[in-house]
Amino acid sequence: MVTVIDTSNASSFVLTGTGFDAIAENNLVKLGDVACDITDATSTQLTCKPGLVPVGTYDFSVNVKNKGYALINSSVTNFTFVLVASSINPTTSGTGG
Repeated sequence: MVTVIDTSNASSFVLTGTGFDAIAENNLVKLGDVACDITDATSTQLTCKPGLVPVGTYDFSVNVKNKGYALINSSVTNFTFVLVASSINPTTSGTGG
């Protein structure tokens, strides 16, 4: 069961709960259809880096090998990826194309 999903850092999510496998490869965390790279795993916490997904809102799912899908009982059940432009290059241009 997932009880808390910390999305305060968009480059690394932390899922807290019970029944996870301490071997990272035995857990599958997805946002929509895209798998996250699990960087740390214990029986009560998974840390994962989201894969590349288009802008949009995606639901979390957690599948633990030999146990099945985890119930998500958290106030956060999805995450919205937004596009942020940090610069434009070239900064000036002509009107002729």
